[in-house]
Amino acid sequence: NAVAEHSILDLRCTAKGLPKPYISWVWQKETLPLQLVTGGRYIVRSHSTEINSLQFQFQNNLSIYATDKYILAENEKTETMSILLIRNVTTEDAHGRYTCYVANRLGSARVSTVIRVLTDKSHQVASVSEMQNNETTENEEINYKSSNIKSDDGDDLVKEIIEKAR
Repeated sequence: NAVAEHSILDLRCTAKGLPKPYISWVWQKETLPLQLVTGGRYIVRSHSTEINSLQFQFQNNLSIYATDKYILAENEKTETMSILLIRNVTTEDAHGRYTCYVANRLGSARVSTVIRVLTDKSHQVASVSEMQNNETTENEEINYKSSNIKSDDGDDLVKEIIEKAR
């Protein structure tokens, strides 16, 4: 998942099961061991020194939990869906893995993702050794702005680097 710095990141996790599964979100830094959660709803990290959170319960089984940094929305009408919104994404949010952990008394499952934060600063790509037209020398730097990237899969980034190198 690639996300622009200072934007909102939307992570979604959906599960069905009988008995109804619980969904938990775990944020782990790369150096910490994974800790599985047996149930409940958790927001693992907050930059606040005080607990400043809001909880709303709506009809149709929709719940919203909010802190300064995170919003967690859950809908349990036909399936359990959890949406973790991370506001004002910074490069610090990319230092770790986000795991959606789903469990009921019959079993559990998890899926993880890491994020890449695209900053407004210019990036440099070094060590371009040979190009087709041989006009580029080794260690020539190619600058690009991450705001020019149009897709998250990296193909446009590779094409842009090749075009700038020609």
